[in-house]
Amino acid sequence: MEHTQRMQNTPADPGDCDHTHERKSHHSDKVKSNLVSRLNRIEGQIRGIKGLIEKDTYCDDVLNQIAAVQSALNSVGT
Repeated sequence: MEHTQRMQNTPADPGDCDHTHERKSHHSDKVKSNLVSRLNRIEGQIRGIKGLIEKDTYCDDVLNQIAAVQSALNSVGT
């Protein structure tokens, strides 16, 4: 519902946008760097899972890797 409200309040003319209220992160460069590193690692894990699937790897091994990625993603948000 919040998304719908934002869409309704969007000006028809992009020139009418008020960019002074743009939402930005307040994280330090160190925190952002850490998050990007973790996401890059997760991206690599996902590419590895894709490779396992393409090679018809045993299902339990794939599922274990998927669980690891899910755990890593959950920890990024905390």
